[in-house]
Amino acid sequence: FLDLKELDRATLRAIRIGDANGPLLLSNPAPGELGPMNQRSIYGPMTFRFDANVIKTVRMTERVNLQFNAIFENATNSPQWGNPNLDINDLIPTDQLTNDQWKSDLSGRWAIRQSGINQTLTYSGKDKQLASNKDLVKALGMDIDRETITKQIFAGSRTPADGWVSPVVDGYKKDQCGQMCKYDKDKAVELYKKSGGYKGTLTIAVNGDGDHKAWSQAICNGWKNDLGLKCQLKVTPDFKTLRDMITKRQLQGFFRTGWQMDYPSIENFLTPMYATGASSNDNDYSNKAFDAKLADAAAATNTGEANKLYQEAEKMLVEDPPNIPLWTTSTPFAWSNKVANVKLTPFGTIDFQSVSVK
Repeated sequence: FLDLKELDRATLRAIRIGDANGPLLLSNPAPGELGPMNQRSIYGPMTFRFDANVIKTVRMTERVNLQFNAIFENATNSPQWGNPNLDINDLIPTDQLTNDQWKSDLSGRWAIRQSGINQTLTYSGKDKQLASNKDLVKALGMDIDRETITKQIFAGSRTPADGWVSPVVDGYKKDQCGQMCKYDKDKAVELYKKSGGYKGTLTIAVNGDGDHKAWSQAICNGWKNDLGLKCQLKVTPDFKTLRDMITKRQLQGFFRTGWQMDYPSIENFLTPMYATGASSNDNDYSNKAFDAKLADAAAATNTGEANKLYQEAEKMLVEDPPNIPLWTTSTPFAWSNKVANVKLTPFGTIDFQSVSVK
């Protein structure tokens, strides 16, 4: 059996079904040995699941065959809301968010919490058209209809960004991004023409194993329709592939980025990403005046003075944007009828200490 209050992934030894005498579901096997868990150890009645296995055997020689084997488990990726095999889910698919379908399917078993998470579009430092043309970046940022995207695609579970800092943290100041974060087609077209535009095809790279195609395609379509530029998505197989390409500086155009706070402070949304040489500075952005302001803020003797200086630093990013702010996250989450008191932390993670098993 599993007491969620005692859950510790590092020291987890065994989980049994039902109670302490139930069949063993999961154990921590010895090195080199397989654990006892199979595919359907927990599986309720009346659930829908489609698995497929495709095998192709090719004779190479009289003695040697080459066999290709493709296995598809839960190929339709069907959620089991009515009879769940998952107790807590904080990754609600966007197709379930549409028209609040998930709320009606999970009556009394859902909630939304604003979290210290934001999403941005970062331009590649290797793309000289973007890295050296701030008016172009501003024009593209101004031509994103954040209100429509967050309403229609995310069903209100995202809030249009008005700066680079999440509203949940100490030091947040409203409307730091200014016009660049407000959709204005006419001004965007004017500034885009002034910038000289983008030559060739502008790409937006996103990971295919996340729920990112709909919103990124909406941005691409908006740029094509309003500005007349060529735009297409570059979809990687998974998040690791995308991050590897970013780390190795292999991308042109834009790529999806986001930040989940380490601690609730305005500083944590600025220094790790935009300070020169910072560990999460994905496009090698560098601004000496911004760096100096960060240093002044870090040396401040009280929180109020520090926050004021960090706000001044954030405002500098308007004239020299390191990326395009998109939206902040309000995390929708849901739970099965087997648990209660489900909550999220301000970090957007499940608060296991509050969860109780019915």
